[in-house]
Amino acid sequence: MHKYILLFILFSWGIFEIDAQVIPSTTIEKNTFILSSVNNNVSESQLEIYKVALINFSQLDEFRFLNERRTILFEKNQITVELFSANELAEKFGKEVSPFTILPGKTYLPATFQLINWNDGYAIHPVYEKLNVQTH
Repeated sequence: MHKYILLFILFSWGIFEIDAQVIPSTTIEKNTFILSSVNNNVSESQLEIYKVALINFSQLDEFRFLNERRTILFEKNQITVELFSANELAEKFGKEVSPFTILPGKTYLPATFQLINWNDGYAIHPVYEKLNVQTH
């Protein structure tokens, strides 16, 4: 009984903290895109590496359209990511529309993604088609 009282006091004073963000981000973030193999020749463990890298990629909203989904191919691999639209995320999760979202009528550079080694893990690196500006 004394252990529980002591733990209660320690938690209430903030000596021990439980980080509410410890919940794996995949429970939320996996619903912001669909990752798939073009020819079904990529293993689930390989797809998991791409998924984790995408979840950790903080610039994903810069590639997102406002009203429609966007599909981006990974270079050298037969993997695509379909980004949900900014409005879909607002409806499903209450996520604010990012100021970096590509709006209708605005120009953007088409891109592919590369999976690169980074700090003992993997990261996403966008490769832009600079000579191919398009309007959404």
